[in-house]
Amino acid sequence: MLAHKITLNLSDQRVEYTASQGLSSVQARTSAEFFGRNELTPPPKKSAWKEFLKKFDDPTIKILLFSAALSLVVTALERYALGNRDANFIDTIGVFIAVALATLVGYFSERKSAKEFEALNKLNDDMPTRVLRDGQATQLNMTDLVVGDLIYLSAGDRAPVDGILLEASNLYVDQSSFTGESTAQSKRATAKELCVNNLIDGSSVHDVDFIARGSMILQGHALLLTTHVGDRTELGKIASAMTAAALDDSDTPLTEKLSKLASQISVVGASVATLVFAIMTARSLFSSPLPSLLWQAHTTFTIILLAACVLGALMTRYLARPFFKSLGTPLTSRAANFCAFLPCALTAWTLALVLWALTQSLNSLALETLRYMLQAFVIAVAIIVVAVPEGLPMMTTISLAFNVRKMARQNCLVRRLIASETIGSVTVVCSDKTGTITENKTSPALVYANRQNYRPKEFERLRQTALWERLVDAIALNSQANLHIEEEDGKTVVSTVGNPTEGALLRFLYDANVDYQKQRDAITQRLCELEHSSERKFSLLAYQDVDGKRRALIKGAPERVLAKCAMARFDDQIVPLEPYREEINHALAHAAQDALRILAFCEVDLPDADAQTLYEPEELANRQDYVFLGFIGISDPPRPEVYDAVRACHNAGVQVKMITGDAKDAAVAIARQVGIITEDASDQLALTSEEFAKLNDEELPEVAERIRVLARSTPTDKLRLVQALHRDGEVVVMTGDGVNDAPALKAADVGIAMGMSGTEVAKEACDMALVDDNFKSVVTGIWWGRTLFLNIRRFLQFQLSVNFVALLCSTLGPLMGVAMPLTVTQLLWINIIMDTFAALALSTDPPRPKTMLYKPIPRNANLITAGMGVSILLVGIFQTTILFLALFRGWFVNGAPFDATHTDAQNLESLTVFFTILVMFQFWHKFNCRALTLDESSFTLLRRNTLFLVIVVSITALQIAMVQFQPLGAFFRTTPLELDQWIKITLLTFTVVPVAWLGRVLAYKLGLDAMRQNDAKN
Repeated sequence: MLAHKITLNLSDQRVEYTASQGLSSVQARTSAEFFGRNELTPPPKKSAWKEFLKKFDDPTIKILLFSAALSLVVTALERYALGNRDANFIDTIGVFIAVALATLVGYFSERKSAKEFEALNKLNDDMPTRVLRDGQATQLNMTDLVVGDLIYLSAGDRAPVDGILLEASNLYVDQSSFTGESTAQSKRATAKELCVNNLIDGSSVHDVDFIARGSMILQGHALLLTTHVGDRTELGKIASAMTAAALDDSDTPLTEKLSKLASQISVVGASVATLVFAIMTARSLFSSPLPSLLWQAHTTFTIILLAACVLGALMTRYLARPFFKSLGTPLTSRAANFCAFLPCALTAWTLALVLWALTQSLNSLALETLRYMLQAFVIAVAIIVVAVPEGLPMMTTISLAFNVRKMARQNCLVRRLIASETIGSVTVVCSDKTGTITENKTSPALVYANRQNYRPKEFERLRQTALWERLVDAIALNSQANLHIEEEDGKTVVSTVGNPTEGALLRFLYDANVDYQKQRDAITQRLCELEHSSERKFSLLAYQDVDGKRRALIKGAPERVLAKCAMARFDDQIVPLEPYREEINHALAHAAQDALRILAFCEVDLPDADAQTLYEPEELANRQDYVFLGFIGISDPPRPEVYDAVRACHNAGVQVKMITGDAKDAAVAIARQVGIITEDASDQLALTSEEFAKLNDEELPEVAERIRVLARSTPTDKLRLVQALHRDGEVVVMTGDGVNDAPALKAADVGIAMGMSGTEVAKEACDMALVDDNFKSVVTGIWWGRTLFLNIRRFLQFQLSVNFVALLCSTLGPLMGVAMPLTVTQLLWINIIMDTFAALALSTDPPRPKTMLYKPIPRNANLITAGMGVSILLVGIFQTTILFLALFRGWFVNGAPFDATHTDAQNLESLTVFFTILVMFQFWHKFNCRALTLDESSFTLLRRNTLFLVIVVSITALQIAMVQFQPLGAFFRTTPLELDQWIKITLLTFTVVPVAWLGRVLAYKLGLDAMRQNDAKN
């Protein structure tokens, strides 16, 4: 560590410290108070009022409001101009209230979704940063950094602050976001006098010793002195959204599918609404004397008919066609245009007839005809509102946000929304070993030196040998890790800051009472360095000590280290290596079979030279005259939960492949322990990187399917494996943590980075990050991904069922003599039930254990399966049949039964029973839709979904209130029912539960059940 003296001038005090100690905790608090915290000011939020008004931009809502306003005018004319005291504003006011309620619910649902994503984005500030505080390396959240902090940076990190380099080794930085230069920029340490205040406004990204927040470290390592934080960084000044883990909230394939489905449903709904409008308008005209009166004036009749045709054509061109285009289905064929022309011409004819009647002083007949047509128009628009699932994409976003939040709470942080749905279709998981499958609680279990194996109980004897000091140097100096030591509750707690494997080696020295920092402080000059990489598989350091001696150290994979060695050191003797090579390889094989991760060490003394002489790293790396010192076998046992997680993958039809930089024997041993390689391993392959590289592209896909372990792998191997699996049609998860893992993470269907040990480059490239680096969290992600897709299907099944029944009732009612089986306010109430509350209830259903017994969901799977179609048709026809039987046969009606010749007021009890039966059917059908297959129960895990129960109970309570309390009943065209009527209706509507079960049985018997359990042996 260089002995830089640093000064921090604050308003009323002067803070001084050295680069070997860093800020103290007290000094850090003082700096934070003076310069502020490392937080960027978030962009201004959109006005809540504007967001609310935006909800009224929906074309169907505008049409409904227009028709309600027109109804208000007509009713006012009837009541005050013609003196018709029976005309009232209840229905009109009810429409306004229902529209307001629907928009409010949609508005608050979207606000809830936005808050979910805000909460997720805040998790991005929790990424740990390595900092020197109180003389020790520690980890802090990015927002806790202050001016004056000393930050450790290494390859793959993203600079969290602006700062000046105090130390830099072989450092190359990507700062293209600021300079536009695509090539990596070399950086070196400063030679300035370090008063931080003088650096505040005097540095730029073009300075060779300056790094700006957001710059990516591509190579080397460094120590950075923080000069700017938060909004005062270069990134903060230009207000650039460059946070590494920003969520991508653009449309995903699922939302695109749902938008397309919504468009198709909308067209059907609009077509049915048009038909209902035409039928109701025609009925009102045939029942009015106006057409026959007009017929008597033949010339006027002809003129009005022609005018109606012209006006109808104009309405088709400028109203109907744009409306259907807004639904995503433009009217392109002649037949479609003609079908749209007929109701437009009928509307024009009716309006012309009304105007003619007004000129003939037939005011009462004119307004009555206009009122009937307006009533038909409002009903038609209400049907469109019910049928058009305009809230479907929005509710899907809420489901995605809920899913993502739940996954985050279970250590699976989603960075791109598409990952939360794609992971449910995964068929292959390619996982790293260290820290993901294993505990990452590494500790040396074996040291091979002096031709002997030293176990932990024999480490004391090793420390007495002449070789010990050489091993201490090899471990302490050629390492970028640090130990953080603190006292907690009277106990000394030692934790690693940096690479866990290097940390385990430092802990090995700590246990031997060796201060690794003193060893490092003895270095007077670092001559050159090479960091460990997946391709190189070793690290190198050349240095000069206080005695002027120069030496190069290499640490890494045994086969790479041994290939560079010509000699070996046993105690204090250096002998030729070749006679002992077979013996050493034999010892390596035994250590690998014990599932130990092995690191070998070698050294070479360099000739004396003047202080200005440096070395080329590659030149030293290619030498083959190194002296072999020995190797250390590090134990990293499998996580206890991984065996069950791997088994869950197999049960779910998902292959698991382990990709590791460890030796083949060690990797296979771990793979057998966790069940990746099973007892029947005849068709399961374990290959090394060299063996994998020999496979040609033609045979690779077939071999890739059989691979279970890929040892000594490189990032190129990962990328090639993903590409081979894709050619075989697999959906692949790939985990990674290194700088060079980015191509494979991007190529995979779901790239998963390690949140604890992963580099910022890997996190930048990934779709998800594991907060705990645990393989079990990958399986949790698959579980939640499948649950998301199934919950969308549950909601769709419910919504389409209600749509189907409402459309049938509204269409068949006028044909069967029931002009308005459902009023506008009733239809809008049903719309609120199915478009919003039901979505929330069904989209929050918890994952079920059986979900991981199904085959993977194909990525191109239809949202609506044939089995769901059978259920929707069967349940819809059953409900409609019961509804009209109850209406015409007078079921549960204590007064006079329904009579088509009577007014709604005279049939009020029958129509109330009709409406109540329909809503209570949906009460039970929500439970039905929780089960999509025959092997699911409608009532499973209900206690774990309290939101579902609250919503179901709340809707039922509101339904009772709107029937039993007259102020509400006046708006919803209801009258109070007796207790026995409620009991009978509840018992009758429960029959939809066995009917839905029969639908699932029928779908299963016909082979239409899309979700089948895997064979048990899988």
